[in-house]
Amino acid sequence: YLAAYKIRVIEKLAKIRVTYADVKNALEQGYISPLNHDQKQPEPTPPSDDVTSRKVVSLGDYQDRLESKRERLEARAEKANAESNRYYTASKSRASMIPFGQPILVGHHSEKRARRDADRIFNDMGKSVAAARKAERLEERAANVGRNGIASDDPEAIQKLKEKLAGLERSQETMKAINKVIRSKHMTDADKIEYMTQTHNLTEEKAKGLL
Repeated sequence: YLAAYKIRVIEKLAKIRVTYADVKNALEQGYISPLNHDQKQPEPTPPSDDVTSRKVVSLGDYQDRLESKRERLEARAEKANAESNRYYTASKSRASMIPFGQPILVGHHSEKRARRDADRIFNDMGKSVAAARKAERLEERAANVGRNGIASDDPEAIQKLKEKLAGLERSQETMKAINKVIRSKHMTDADKIEYMTQTHNLTEEKAKGLL
C-alpha cells in the first residue's frame, strides 16, 4: 500500500510542471505554488520581494478559490432546495383538490383526468425527494471543500504530501512492531495486549481483535 501511495505521490507531483531546482529552492524557502505558472493563470504580483509576503499572497489566492467553489456549491444546493419545495407544493396542491378517500371512477368521464392527476402527484413528489437529496449532497460537498484530500493547486500541496507520506511510513513501522509482538511465542496474550495498549495506544478491544 505504501509503495502504491508513493507512486501516486510521484505521479501527482509530476503534473506540476516545475524544475527540480524550482522545487528544491521552494522547499528550502518553505513555499511553493504550482498555480503560479503561465499555463494556469498569470503569476500574482507580490507586494514585495519578501518570501513570506509571496507565500501569503499565493495562499490567499488559493483560499479565495476555495471560498468561490464553496459559494457555487451552496448556490446550487439552494437552487435544488427551492426546486424540491416547488415540486412538493405542486404535488400537495393537486392532491388537496381530490376529496379524501375518493377513488378513481372507472368508466366515468373523469377517469382519465383522475389517473393523470394521480401520476402527476406521484411524479412531482418523487422529483421533490430527488431534488432534496441532491441539495443534501451539494451542501455536504460545500462543507467539505478544502478538507478532502490534497489539491494539486494548493500552495502547500508538496508539504502536505510529504507529511502524509511520513505519517504512512510511521504507521507501517508501528504495524511491523505490533505484528512482531503478535507472532511472539515468548509472550502471553495478556502481555501482548498490555504492550499494544501502553506502547502503541491501542484500545484493549482493538488489541484483543488483533490476536
